[in-house]
Amino acid sequence: MRKTSLFVFIFSVLFFSCSQDSAQIASAESSVIFDYSQNPPDMRLSVFVNSESDVRLASKIKIVNKNSGLEWNCDELVKFEDKNKNSWTGCANIVAAFGMKIPAGEYVLTYFDMAGDEDEILFIYNVDDDSWIASISSVVYILNPPNSSISSIIGSS
Repeated sequence: MRKTSLFVFIFSVLFFSCSQDSAQIASAESSVIFDYSQNPPDMRLSVFVNSESDVRLASKIKIVNKNSGLEWNCDELVKFEDKNKNSWTGCANIVAAFGMKIPAGEYVLTYFDMAGDEDEILFIYNVDDDSWIASISSVVYILNPPNSSISSIIGSS
């Protein structure tokens, strides 16, 4: 009887402590990154998950566009904790195939941990407009308008 009670106690402790570490998403954030070293600029998507579970156990993030079915798998994850002690993991280098754009719309993000547990969250990506893409000369003009004191400093280097 005593061995059975001890076994049940140890099993309960292990079961409940492991269940706390299952993959759990609190929120997801996405943003667009423009690389103006190219003309027109390259565009990539950055997606990070605020996890309620230990991000050190995160193994992969899968992102699927609900309309097109396009899928990205990120298994080289960036993991960090912000100043408010929120744990984040994600990737900042999601790109479309050569000559294509990342389609706008609703995405399903699936977060996987090393134990094989997963959690999903929806997010919307809505930057699919050529008006966001400017030429390098337009960006230089915005950052350095003519007849400004800064243009002579930049122009002299």
